[in-house]
Amino acid sequence: STDVVVEDLPNPEVVTEVTGLEIPGEPYNFTCIVTVVDRLIVSPVIEWSKESVIGEENDISVYPMRYKDQLSLEFEVLNTFDAGKYTCDSTVTVTEISVTVSNSSVEVLELQIPVPSVEVTRTQEYDNLLAGSTLTIYCDIDIDVNVDTPFNVTTTWTRNDTVLVSNSRVTIIGPYSTDFNGYQSRIEFSTLSSTMDSGVYTCDVSVTSDSDYLYVFDADNENDSTNFTVIDPVINNFNVEPDDFLGLETSCPASLDFDKFSLSCMASKPEIVIPDLEVFWLHNGVERIDNSEVTNNGTFVMNTLIFTTSTADDTGNYTCVARIQIPNSSNIYYSVTIIVIIRAARPPVIIIIIEIVVTETTATITFTVPEIAYTPEMYYIQYIGQELQNVLRDSTSINGTNDITVINATYNITLTGLEEANTYEFSVISTNCIGNATTEVMEFTTLSALPAGPPINCTNTTFDPRTVTLEWREPERALQNGEISGYDLRCLMDGSDIPVPDVNSTQDNPDTIYTIPVLTPFRSYDCWLAPINEIGTGPNTTMCVFMTAQDRPEDPPQDFTATDTTVSVTFSWNPPTIPNGIITKYNLTVITNGTSTSDILNADTENFIVSRFVPYQEYNATITAATVAGYGPIDNITGRTNPDISSPVILITIPNRVRGGNFNNTLPSVNSTTLNVTWMPPLTPNGFIEYYNTQCNMDASTHS
Repeated sequence: STDVVVEDLPNPEVVTEVTGLEIPGEPYNFTCIVTVVDRLIVSPVIEWSKESVIGEENDISVYPMRYKDQLSLEFEVLNTFDAGKYTCDSTVTVTEISVTVSNSSVEVLELQIPVPSVEVTRTQEYDNLLAGSTLTIYCDIDIDVNVDTPFNVTTTWTRNDTVLVSNSRVTIIGPYSTDFNGYQSRIEFSTLSSTMDSGVYTCDVSVTSDSDYLYVFDADNENDSTNFTVIDPVINNFNVEPDDFLGLETSCPASLDFDKFSLSCMASKPEIVIPDLEVFWLHNGVERIDNSEVTNNGTFVMNTLIFTTSTADDTGNYTCVARIQIPNSSNIYYSVTIIVIIRAARPPVIIIIIEIVVTETTATITFTVPEIAYTPEMYYIQYIGQELQNVLRDSTSINGTNDITVINATYNITLTGLEEANTYEFSVISTNCIGNATTEVMEFTTLSALPAGPPINCTNTTFDPRTVTLEWREPERALQNGEISGYDLRCLMDGSDIPVPDVNSTQDNPDTIYTIPVLTPFRSYDCWLAPINEIGTGPNTTMCVFMTAQDRPEDPPQDFTATDTTVSVTFSWNPPTIPNGIITKYNLTVITNGTSTSDILNADTENFIVSRFVPYQEYNATITAATVAGYGPIDNITGRTNPDISSPVILITIPNRVRGGNFNNTLPSVNSTTLNVTWMPPLTPNGFIEYYNTQCNMDASTHS
């Protein structure tokens, strides 16, 4: 026999093993391992159960994997719905003996909702946004797709860490679902404010689990931000036309073109700016709505004031205002002021003369017009010459500008056909439809020009042989072209090219009489006389011709010669080289032995024979020529008539003196070889003794 001890069947041992990360979207495994006593022929029963919500057990949604005494729960990816308390129950039942044993193991799977994805965007992505424009800021929220349990999404908007709430301009909407696990919240600005809306906008998102799901925890908060600055918009293309205006009140037909006007003011705004752009006019600070035409296409506005007629009441300051009024922002305000002047009717203002430019026959007067007093003006000059042209005349007229706003406009008028070197009085006259304005009387003198006319009636008033006095009258006054300061007198003798010297002293003397010195008697002179002024020399007179009077001959007859015979002399001569007139006669005077005889000979005589001589007679002859003015210098010649055969010489011996040509006596000797013979000249030599011939006979030989 043996003792058999039957023990109670022990409970199975249940152990749970876990693999994986408790994060939604990650794979995860539960493995329940059951251990029973050896040799037990009954296999244990293994079952998994899950509690997701308190008090509620749910079927296992995953497919259990059995391997011998193991039962695994495999999750390909975890969802939040997989969170819960998992229980592995193991039961061993032996029906034959009605014994049941069991055991269990519990594992808790807790999951946290992942941090949501948050992105903040806005409809205007610029850093600087314009006040008055609209803006929407979006906060897009994406919840992980593995969150399949109920949850709540909450958004909180802040600006510069201050929580935002909706108001009249700002509306906060959401969050609201957009698609599976997608949500959105937004802020809508009806008009941005430059004073309130600049800053950092943050969307703070929280995702919380439904409270019934104890094993699903809330997500960590997430946020995203955007930053921008709101600036005031700029009013563009702000312009006023015209920038000022000068008009006339209606008073005369000439003012009709200037008594109506229009003022236009225009501006534009950015299209994105919502509030209206206003453009309006102020007249002297009061809004002007009458006569106003406004064009507005939403972004461009033009306001035009139209005046069909103007009065003095329309004068003043016109201010154009361009304005945008933005809620909770400073107003955008542009303005420009123009001045409108409506002139009353009045005559012109007196012009200002700034320059007078004269030539010989013209004068150009340049003047400025300080302002156009009323209607467009016309200008002309009245002038009169003091000596010549002494009749008041009007120049041609010139029209001023049609722009009545012009100031200090410059004009000039040229007077033509004036006299040279003449003084004129003038005044400039301005005229419009109301009246005239005249400057004070002023003067100008035209420039001198070369004299245009010659001296008149050049006449020789004397008849001297060596000086001539010429007299003349100055050129006609209109041809003088300036003050005559002298005369250019030039003379040539007998048509030669040799000028008469020392006659140009008249060039600095305005007298009309001049004596020409040092002339040659009985000569013809051709003279030209021209007037001189400060510019130069004018035209010559017609040739002024005169002849000097006769004078005594300047020199004696020329080539005075004598041809002698024994009893006569033929005298020959030529006329003087400078006769100073017409030779009328010659005076030939011959002096012999103290006796003088003269012969008056005709002017055409060039030789004369005097026969009252004896041989070898000395004489002295003179000759002179005469004009109507008298005799000139004399020329003289001294000579002898030719000799004839002479009388014997008178022989004088020592101690005997013998007359005669022959001497036959013995002469005493001076010494053993010398005789001394002396004689006197013949008493009648009949000429000049040239030599003596002596003969001496010695010992029957003759010596000469």
